[in-house]
Amino acid sequence: MERQEEKFDCNSFRDLYARKELGGTISDADSARGSEHVSTCVACSSYAKQHEMIIHTMSSLPQFDVSEKLTQSILQAVQVEGQSRTTDLLLPIGSAAALVFFALVPFDSIQGWLSWGMGLIGLCGLQVLLKSAERSESAS
Repeated sequence: MERQEEKFDCNSFRDLYARKELGGTISDADSARGSEHVSTCVACSSYAKQHEMIIHTMSSLPQFDVSEKLTQSILQAVQVEGQSRTTDLLLPIGSAAALVFFALVPFDSIQGWLSWGMGLIGLCGLQVLLKSAERSESAS
């Protein structure tokens, strides 16, 4: 059976590096094993250098304060856009499902087909009314 120290590979180094960057506690033995691995592994050495460069670059970027009004307007625009996408998909998906249902379920009479068709038309009309009410609310 292999001991834990013999299994220190690139994945172990990256896990150790991530713990270190997140402020986790690292034992002296793990730190020494990581240093030994990075000195012999070109890929992990490059990985560590790239991450250190990214962290240094990100910490040197200026911080900008955005007004609360701008933040709220962006959040409202995203929320309205997200809602309209969902409601825009309801009508085509519902229509397709109804057509598949009509094709697969045999009805005994034409009255059965007509009643389902009238129900579908009623649902489509309700969907159009709801969408127009949402648009008028978002405009005001």
